[in-house]
Amino acid sequence: MNVIEPNGIYNRQEVQEIFGISQPTLSTWIREKGLKGRTTNGRKQGTRFFVGAGLLDFVSNGGSGGSSES
Repeated sequence: MNVIEPNGIYNRQEVQEIFGISQPTLSTWIREKGLKGRTTNGRKQGTRFFVGAGLLDFVSNGGSGGSSES
């Protein structure tokens, strides 16, 4: 069982492992389901990372994105 720490910072691979999903599924969650992530330089080309609180919000809202900013 994986534990998501609210103040934790997770990269794409870690999020995939936590949820047991593939890279295309994660991309779909970001694009269509509203999973919030940030990039290291604020652009698409940067390394994407996720804040634990945003992941927990995503899960608690059934994958609908929620209202918190991340």
